[in-house]
Amino acid sequence: MAAALPTTAACMGTKAGLQLKPYSDYVISGNLFMIGVAEPGCGKSSAFDVAMGMPLNAVSMEEGKSIHVAECSKAALLKVQRDLNGRGIICADEVSQFLTGMLRRSQTDTSGERQLLLTLWGGRGHNIAYASKAHIELQKSGLCIGGFTQPDRMMEIIEEMKGSSDGLFDRFLFWLLPGYIYNGKKMREAHNSFRTSFLLHSLNPVFLEIYRAHSTDSSIVYRFSPEAQDFFNDIEDRVRIGVAEIAEAVIVESGDEDDSDDEREPIKSPIGTKFIDQLGRLSLSLHLFSSVLEQILGRMEGQISIPVEISLDTITSAKQLLDHLMRQNDVILDSINPTNESSMFMAQEVLKPVVDMKTEISKRILLDAGCAYPICQASRTRLRGETVKSSVVSDVMETLTRNGLGAEKKVKVSKTKPLSIFFKEIPSSVNKSALEELGISFEFYQHQFYLPVSVAFNIERHVLELHPNAKEIKEHVKRNNHLPSNDS
Repeated sequence: MAAALPTTAACMGTKAGLQLKPYSDYVISGNLFMIGVAEPGCGKSSAFDVAMGMPLNAVSMEEGKSIHVAECSKAALLKVQRDLNGRGIICADEVSQFLTGMLRRSQTDTSGERQLLLTLWGGRGHNIAYASKAHIELQKSGLCIGGFTQPDRMMEIIEEMKGSSDGLFDRFLFWLLPGYIYNGKKMREAHNSFRTSFLLHSLNPVFLEIYRAHSTDSSIVYRFSPEAQDFFNDIEDRVRIGVAEIAEAVIVESGDEDDSDDEREPIKSPIGTKFIDQLGRLSLSLHLFSSVLEQILGRMEGQISIPVEISLDTITSAKQLLDHLMRQNDVILDSINPTNESSMFMAQEVLKPVVDMKTEISKRILLDAGCAYPICQASRTRLRGETVKSSVVSDVMETLTRNGLGAEKKVKVSKTKPLSIFFKEIPSSVNKSALEELGISFEFYQHQFYLPVSVAFNIERHVLELHPNAKEIKEHVKRNNHLPSNDS
């Protein structure tokens, strides 16, 4: 899905948009900048081929020209707007090569690629000027960015983005994916399964149908169903309350009685009000992809029909996914720039040897469970050979048993980092709230989760390495033994 969603948005192009509010004519574009992040050997190239490479080739054969942008240069981006009406995607199984050079260019270059990307994400109109003084005026513009990269390169990309204040980071969604490296037998089984899989071979027709549906002269405006609109309105209100609290601004009430007793929990997203736009864009891509896929898998006869209304189930799924990505963002940002109080607390209190955590699964560890593996592996100091203490595994299992997860036959504990526990199913007796109090969170897909206690091995190297006072902290550790030294 990390590859399929931006491909969906690219096939949709500028001929469609989402009306966020029924009383407004404002329509947002579906452009998505989404990058999947996983370790080497975890199948990034295969996922790229299935959800990007082959579908884009199929679209190119039908259209006669490719919507795949081969380089992140100003000339290439403008060519997409001129020749493809804004329907294009920058993508690769290692997309960092396209982004790194562009991100290092000065944000003060108002006519450069970086500023152009901001314009294209927003979907606004754009004037293309030429040396001959001729120009083309576009009513809408568009571009998507997708593909995969490795954790180390992701951290470099994000550091470049956060080095400026132009807001480019807020436009990107990074999806940190758990890494599974299978043995040769499993890989051969997967290859044979792929050759006969109706689902995987149905992806090309899905993207082709989305492309065809949005290749007419008329534009399509999607909207939320009444139930989905109520859900969206509530999310929008909570995001604005969260932004106001962070900025210490005053919320201007409407004067209705209902507003005076508003006790809804604010949403304090690291991307601010862009959370609202991203929610709409994800909802739109999920809606298109799932609607067409369902009809193809059902082998329905006749022409594919895409409903213009987005259901409550779809926006709910998009919200769950976006929440997951934002939790990952929080951890990434704290790792890159650990200057706030919580990050300093993490550096001074949480990063203790795992042996000191035997009786507690560190309620103080501030990492979201789904993010533990990739951030841990993003450390520039690799510690793949070390194992988790057996006493820690025993204490983890004891804690899980007390909270309803003691079914040994359904559990597989890996003693190598990261400490992960997999379930074929989640037992009904699980006390999720009790586990969350201990710092354990369930992954977005509800068949597995990661224990953040595993992060203690690697995360301290990563945090200290990037901390502005890394040298002083390391000296402090050696003198006072408050943090483990590199030899611990």
